[in-house]
Amino acid sequence: MSTARVAHWTPEYGPAVPGQMRRAVRAKLTEWGARPDDGALLALDVTVSELVTNAIKFGGVIGRLDLFLYLDDETMTVEVWDGEGPTQPHIPDADDHDESGRGLHLVNTLVERLWCTRDGCEFAKKVCAEIPLTTPARTADHPRPSALATA
Repeated sequence: MSTARVAHWTPEYGPAVPGQMRRAVRAKLTEWGARPDDGALLALDVTVSELVTNAIKFGGVIGRLDLFLYLDDETMTVEVWDGEGPTQPHIPDADDHDESGRGLHLVNTLVERLWCTRDGCEFAKKVCAEIPLTTPARTADHPRPSALATA
C-alpha cells in the first residue's frame, strides 16, 4: 500500500448510524488490505462512534453528516463534517457523577491528534482525528498534543 486512499459516506441521521459507520469503515479497511493493530482498531471504533454521535447530537438543523476516511502507509484519518452546530467541540471536565462528557476525552487519549476546523467545509465544521496504524507507546517524554485546537 503506497497510495493514499479516501472513502466517503453520507448516512441519514438515526440511532443506528454510529454502528453502521463503524462497520463500514472496518469493511473499507479490509477491502483496501490495511492491517491496523488492535490498539489502532479500538481507537478507530471509539473515534468513529463518538464523532458521528456528536455530529448527530450537536450538529445543528441541516441534518447532514459526512464521514471521510483517509488512509496512507502509516495513518488513518477520520473526518466528520456536521451541520454547523452552535458550539465548537471541546473536551469538558466531567465530574465523577456526570453521566456524559467523557467521549472526546476518551478519543483524545486514543488518537495521535484531534482537531476541529471549518476550512474546506461547504456547510459545516469538521472534527478530525489522526490514528497511526500501529499504536505508539505513550511516555511522559512524549505527551499527547493539545486536543481540538482550531486549525
